[in-house]
Amino acid sequence: MPNQPFATDPSPRRTMRQRIAGREFYFYLLVGAVTIFVTWMAYDLWKINWYIPINYEGDAVLIASHIKTDIETGWYESQSLLGAPFGQVYHDWKSADNLHHIFASVMGTFIHSFGVVMNLYFLLGFPLAALTAAWFLRLIGVSRAIALALAVLYAIAPYHFIRGENHMWLSAYYPIPLALGVVYLIARGRPIWRADNSPTRLVSWFTGPAAFTVFALALVGTANSYYAFWIVLFIGVAGLFQLINGRRWRSFVGAVAAGVFTVLVMLANMLPDIIYSWQNGANDAAVVRYPVEAELYALKIAQLILPQPGHRIPWLNELRTYYEGTYPFPAEQPALGFVATFGFIVALVLTLYAVLTWNRGRTAGRHSELLAALGVISALTMFGLLLATLGGFSTLVSFFTSDLRGWNRMSIVLAMLSLGVTGLVIDLALRSLDQRVSLRTGLLPTISAATAVLLLGGGYLDQVAPSRVPNYSATKAAFDQDEAMVKAIETIVPGEAMIFQLPYRKFPETPPPRNNVWDTDQLKPYLHSDTLRWSGGGIKGRPTSEWSGIAAAELTVSQLATVATFAGFAGILVDQNSYEPDDAAATVNSLTETLGSPVYQSPEGRYVFFTTVSVTAGLAGTTSEENAKLGAWMVTPVLATFQPDASQGYSAPLLGSTYEPGFTLDNPRDKPVDIALTFHLSYRQGDATLRFTYPDGSTTELQTGVESKSVTLNVTVPPGRSKIPLAVRDGAAPLSPVGGDSGPIQVGNIRATDLELMKAVEVVVPTLTTVQ
Repeated sequence: MPNQPFATDPSPRRTMRQRIAGREFYFYLLVGAVTIFVTWMAYDLWKINWYIPINYEGDAVLIASHIKTDIETGWYESQSLLGAPFGQVYHDWKSADNLHHIFASVMGTFIHSFGVVMNLYFLLGFPLAALTAAWFLRLIGVSRAIALALAVLYAIAPYHFIRGENHMWLSAYYPIPLALGVVYLIARGRPIWRADNSPTRLVSWFTGPAAFTVFALALVGTANSYYAFWIVLFIGVAGLFQLINGRRWRSFVGAVAAGVFTVLVMLANMLPDIIYSWQNGANDAAVVRYPVEAELYALKIAQLILPQPGHRIPWLNELRTYYEGTYPFPAEQPALGFVATFGFIVALVLTLYAVLTWNRGRTAGRHSELLAALGVISALTMFGLLLATLGGFSTLVSFFTSDLRGWNRMSIVLAMLSLGVTGLVIDLALRSLDQRVSLRTGLLPTISAATAVLLLGGGYLDQVAPSRVPNYSATKAAFDQDEAMVKAIETIVPGEAMIFQLPYRKFPETPPPRNNVWDTDQLKPYLHSDTLRWSGGGIKGRPTSEWSGIAAAELTVSQLATVATFAGFAGILVDQNSYEPDDAAATVNSLTETLGSPVYQSPEGRYVFFTTVSVTAGLAGTTSEENAKLGAWMVTPVLATFQPDASQGYSAPLLGSTYEPGFTLDNPRDKPVDIALTFHLSYRQGDATLRFTYPDGSTTELQTGVESKSVTLNVTVPPGRSKIPLAVRDGAAPLSPVGGDSGPIQVGNIRATDLELMKAVEVVVPTLTTVQ
C-alpha cells in the first residue's frame, strides 16, 4: 500500500499514535538529527555567540527590534522606547505574519535575550523545514531514504541562506510543505474535511484530515502573507481541476472552503491593523509598493537553474556573476540548487508531454500510483512557474494590488515541488531497475541508501556556499561597540530619558542605504537599552512620526537642539555616517556652539553625543510653560501631502476613476494651526487657472503653466485630517492619469511651516547663552 496519509482504501489503517510509535517516528528523528548536524556545519555554529544576532545589519536589525519588543511587551506593534515621544506604533504596516511573534512572545517568558530568541528561531527553521518536507515527500510516495536526503536539502536550500535573519519571516518557510500537502490531497481527489474513524466522535475530528487541513492552513496563513496567498491560488487550481476533469463537486466545494478559510485566517491576523486604520485614517505612505515591481522582482527560469551566487566552485560562481551583471532584473537572486533543478526540468518536460499525449489514455501498471503523483506535482510546478515568472500571471495580479511584489520568492515553493519530482523519478528508476534485473534481496535498499548519501553530499556541496558563513567576529565587534556607546549614554542621562537622533531617516524602507547606513540603523541603540527612549523608529506617514524631519527642514540646528530640549529630550545623538562628510561636520560644530562640547564620542568616530542641560541653564526671559509649549508644537506638526502621488502606486481598478488632485493636511493637535503651505506647482497641459478650496470653504485661484514655480498659501488647518482640493478653472481640461502617472497637475517640495512656532522660536533661541 502506498504511503499516503488519509488514504481512502478500505484496508485497515493504523492510528496516528501507532504510526508515530513505529518506523516513521525513527525516520523523522533521523531527519531532524541529520539536519541539525548539517546546519551546524554549514554555519560554523561552534563559533556563534547566542546573545548576538547572526546578522546585525539591514532588515535583521528590524527583526531584532521586533523580537525585543515581543519579549518586553508581549507583542511587537507598540513600543514606547522608539519613536519618542509618542512611541512606535506598527499597525500602519498591515501584516498577517504573526506566527513568529507568537514564538518570540512565548519564548520571552523564559529567555530574556532577544539575540538568543532570534538565533534560536532562525536555526530551528532548518530542522522544522526538513521535517515538514519529509512529511510531504512521504505523502506523495517517496521512499524513506530518498525522502530523508531531499528533506535535508530542502532545509538548506540556497533560499534559506540568502534570506537568513535579514528576511527571517521568509526564511521560516517550514509551513509550506504542510500546506502543499493539502493542495496535493485536493488535486488527487482525496477528502480534506473528513473526520477520522475513531469511536469517539469528538476525538475523530481532532485526528482526521479535517484537523490536519485546519492546522496546515492556519499555520501558513499566520506565517507569511506571500506563502498563504500562493497556497490559496494553488488550492483554487487544484479544486478547478477536480471540477473540470471529473465533475467532483464535493472536492471542488472542499477546495473553496479551504481557500476561504485561509483568507479568513489572514484577515483575522490583520484585524488589529485594519481596525487601527479605520480609527486613525489610512497611512498609505507607511509601505509603498509599485505595480511594476511585480516584474522587477519576478522569477526567471535562468535564475532558478543557474548556480547560486557565491558558489564554492569558482567558474560556477563566475557564471552566475556574469548573468547577474549582464542581464536585467536580477530580483533577489533565486536559485534552486542542482538537485531541485533536475526535478524542475523533469516537471516541465512531463507537463509538456502530458499536454501532447492528452488523449492517449491513462497511466496504469505497477507504478501507476507514483506516476500519478508525479503528474500532479509536475502540473503544480508548472502552475507555480506560470504564476511567478516574468510577465506571468503575477503581472495580472499587480493590476489589482501592488502589495505582492516579490514573486521570485515562489522559488522556495517550486523547490519543494521540484524535490518531490526528483524523489519520485529516482524511486521510479530504482524500482524499474529492481524489476528488470531482479536484484537480490537487500540490494535495492542498499542502492537506495547509497543514492541518498550521494544526493545529500553533492547537494550540500552545491547549496552551501562558504561565503554564506557569517563573520561572527566582525558582528560581535560592531555589536559590542554599540553596546559600549549606549551604556556610556545611560551613565550620563537620567533613566528613561529621551534621546533625539540626528539625522532624521524615514522608517521603514527608505532606499537606498546612505553611505552604506541603512534606515534600520536608527534602531540599533534601542537594542542595547531597556530604559532610554529614542526618537527614531516611528512609522513614516504620520505627523507624530515625521516631526523631527519636518523640524529639521524648518529650523536651524541651534533652534532644533533648543526646541528638542523643550520637548523633553535629554540628549542628542548624531550619527555622522548618515550625513555627507561636510554636513556631519557642520551639524556637530553647530551643536557644539549651542550645547557645548560633546560628552561622548564613539572610538571609531561615528557617533557623537551631546546633553541638553546647557540649554535650560542658558535661557533667560522665558518661562518653563512657554518652553514646553514650543516643544509640544514641534513634535505635533501639520503633515502635508499631495494626491494623487505616483510614489504610492496604482492598480487597474483605479484607471477609470475620477482625477481628484489635492492636498491632505494632517493636524494632530486639538486646535487649529496656522501654516504657510509652500510647494512647487506646474500644469503639464499648458497655461491654466487652478482653484484651491481651503478647509473652511474659502477659495483662491492661481495662474500656472508648464514651468514650475514656487507657491505659498497661508492656511488655517483644523484638527484632524482635512483637504484642499484643486480644480482647473481656466485652461485645458485635465487628462486622467494612466498607470503610475500622477496626473497633469505637478506638485513637489511640499513644506508646511508652523507660523506661530517659527515666530516664537525666533524670539526664544537668541536669548540662549551656551554654558560651557
